Amino acid sequence: MRQSKVHIDKQITSKPNNQEPDSVENKFSPPQKKSIEDRKLNFQNNMVDCLRNEKSIYLNEKEENRRFFEYWTEHGEFDKKMRFEKETSFSISRRLETWFMKANKFKPLVQKSRVQETVENMQSAYEKVKQKIAEEEIN
Repeated sequence: MRQSKVHIDKQITSKPNNQEPDSVENKFSPPQKKSIEDRKLNFQNNMVDCLRNEKSIYLNEKEENRRFFEYWTEHGEFDKKMRFEKETSFSISRRLETWFMKANKFKPLVQKSRVQETVENMQSAYEKVKQKIAEEEIN
């Protein structure tokens, strides 16, 4: 019985065009697991591809993309899986869409500089003074 199994394995692993067959040991050895760093790189490439393929307006938001990447590739020192690998279902495009939708809720699309805020405050104060002077002239 052992001989027939080896014979079948050799048939399965043999290559076309009279090339040398693979060794029988390769057939039964477990596949090499990728390291966490390799899987992180793969996630990053998939993320960038997703942003490019959908012509996403978020492609240039480097800081927010970095936060997304760091959040979903987070893992403990002795963990074998990253956060996204622990999810039962995970779609990068859907997660990105949700991430940016929620991020935009919590920060304005255009952040004002201190100079802009100062100018607006001065204009507001000027308008209030102008309105008060106009009211006093009427009375």
